[in-house]
Amino acid sequence: MLLKGYVFKGFMIISVLVLALIITTSFMTGCATTDTGGQKVELSPERQKAIQDSLNKAFRYQLDLNFSIGNEHRKNKNYQDAIKPFWKVVELDTINRFPDIFTFLGNCYMKLDQPDSALTVFTMGTERAPQKIHNHRMRAYLLAAKGEREESINEYFKTIELDPDKIEDYKSLGTLLIGEDRLDEALETYEKIIELAPNDADAQNTYSSLIAQTGGDITDIIAAKEDALTKNPEDTRLMFEIGELYFKQVEYDNAIVKFSMFLEKNPEDVRALEFLGNSYQNSEQFRKAITNYEKVLKLQPDHTKVICEMAACYRDLRQLSKARSIVNSAIKKDSQYGYAHIVKGSIYEAAADGCINKRDKKVVNIDDKLVYKLAYDEFQVAAKDVQFQDMARNRMNYIKQDIPTPQDKFMYPNKNKAELPCYKWIY
Repeated sequence: MLLKGYVFKGFMIISVLVLALIITTSFMTGCATTDTGGQKVELSPERQKAIQDSLNKAFRYQLDLNFSIGNEHRKNKNYQDAIKPFWKVVELDTINRFPDIFTFLGNCYMKLDQPDSALTVFTMGTERAPQKIHNHRMRAYLLAAKGEREESINEYFKTIELDPDKIEDYKSLGTLLIGEDRLDEALETYEKIIELAPNDADAQNTYSSLIAQTGGDITDIIAAKEDALTKNPEDTRLMFEIGELYFKQVEYDNAIVKFSMFLEKNPEDVRALEFLGNSYQNSEQFRKAITNYEKVLKLQPDHTKVICEMAACYRDLRQLSKARSIVNSAIKKDSQYGYAHIVKGSIYEAAADGCINKRDKKVVNIDDKLVYKLAYDEFQVAAKDVQFQDMARNRMNYIKQDIPTPQDKFMYPNKNKAELPCYKWIY
């Protein structure tokens, strides 16, 4: 019955429109009609207005009818059936009676998984109903989905101009700007995101990265991440990242704080334990460094780098015999690992330096030279490892002048070991 009623009403409306057209034609010929005697009868202004009102009423009724039919189908999720009457509204609505028609029609196409048709509709919407933000937003989204980034970026700028407080628009725009390598604009966009959502840790992290990529000061990056961590105190990722940045900046005390925070929540994270150990070691807190290295080795017994770092700590504590014993265990696990030989060489070098400094006369004798030669030999082995080649060669060049010369060998042909008491632990 409903459809029959629509058909009947539609027929009546068409009849009214035809009649109105005839009347309108008469307006164009002088605002008069002709009587049966062939004489012209002038229409009064009141009669003209009544006819125009009837025409407008018929036009609006037809417009409302199609919108009502389409909207009823839309609300009942009959999206395909809604399309034809909605397009009729688009055709008839020259007075912008239904500015939401583009939103409704475009969304129907989206529900039907017809993005190209939806893009056409939303593009029409941006032109005929430019005040409707949804049309701009959906057009920007669909353009991005098609890979038309530049046009999408321009549309997002328009969207943000109309609705400057929608964080999702800024995020979409920021992602597109990064993809187009427009990093300065992306940085400005993320500044706005942080202003709108100061607790958004992901946005803070992206902002920090953009500062770094655009040549920003590392202190600004740290400050941004610290601010994000203040707002998200449980974010362990941020704790680690900030700790690593402090470490790179040689701010070991601050690095210790952040890695300690991280390890309270992840006590068996090997990388964090190693960073914390390195931070303590570099700040000359060797016992604390050793404690953290021991925790690492309980989790990863074959971590040769950490074994070497622990040996280096014992070297700096002047426990040289223990230091050598530990580094030898690393060499036993991987005899080709250059860093282990560098640490072992540095233990011998430290032994010779220590013995010389204990004497009143700081003169290098043959015993000292023999120990320096032990160090030199270890550095020479380390130089075979490409990763540590430069480091090893630098150490070789540094002590080369203190190893036995041909003259020393001539003077002491049978001397192969240092005999001073401070070197007894070596042999």
